[in-house]
Amino acid sequence: MIRAVRFTVIILFLSLSPVCLFADSETHIVFAHPSDCITLDPAKIIDTESSLVASQIFETLVFIDESLNLKPHLAQVWTISDDGKIYTFSLRKGVFFHDGSELDAQTVCLNFMRQIDPNNPYYEKEGFPTASTRLKYISSVKAIDKYTVRIMLNKPFSPFLSYLSMIENAIISHTSIRSSKDQSLFVACGTGPFVFKEWSRNKKIDLVKNAGYWQGIPAIDKLTFSVIKNNGLRFLSCGLGYVDGMSGFSPEHINYARQDQDIILYRLFGANISYLSINNVFNSRKMRYLFQNPLLQVTGVK
Repeated sequence: MIRAVRFTVIILFLSLSPVCLFADSETHIVFAHPSDCITLDPAKIIDTESSLVASQIFETLVFIDESLNLKPHLAQVWTISDDGKIYTFSLRKGVFFHDGSELDAQTVCLNFMRQIDPNNPYYEKEGFPTASTRLKYISSVKAIDKYTVRIMLNKPFSPFLSYLSMIENAIISHTSIRSSKDQSLFVACGTGPFVFKEWSRNKKIDLVKNAGYWQGIPAIDKLTFSVIKNNGLRFLSCGLGYVDGMSGFSPEHINYARQDQDIILYRLFGANISYLSINNVFNSRKMRYLFQNPLLQVTGVK
């Protein structure tokens, strides 16, 4: 995994905890991104926009902090067996989904089993794009008691906890799972700081604060993710104050952002994977040969 530097125009609700110091005043934050979400079902997410929105609604058992260290989240503690194949998680008590149901071990088990067990009623053969790689070593998931989950692997897999911190493995409610096979009817119901309210396709997604959030009431009352596809227009909207933050802007906008005192530019470290995907045309040895030398010259690969 490559540690990369990412640039984005961003505001405090994403760089810090959503539970801030100025909770007394009513706030509505508008964040612009370049395209609409594909889905809000975490297990089916493959795009940045969906991930950004879903991470406000759903939460994972563990998370990676700004220093790239694993920290407790919905699981307050965990243990790993000496052979590296048994992970036991103790869930936080008193955490509730947006529909009022309590987070428990059975719900956590169902979240994993719907992705890996063909006999599970909510399993979809082609529905979970990352499960075949990130969850492939899971042999069983069991609820030991109401707040304890045990995940057994068929072989040690050192990145397992890191994978559990990714939005694709966020924990969704029974309400969400029951509606998951039909994306047009999917109910986005998690434990996160914001509650799904409305989705106007290719326009915006509205979220409202979760007044019962387990980490405290969020400072932001309403959070809107607005779709502005044009990079220049999105950057201009941010600079003029029509939106409060944005992502996905062109490198040439960085210098403009640095010169504008009304825009805060955060430089963040992130654990990203960068790769070159080879199309089927490169099954041909001749095509690989023709492409190889110019590529090596441009990239400096030896």
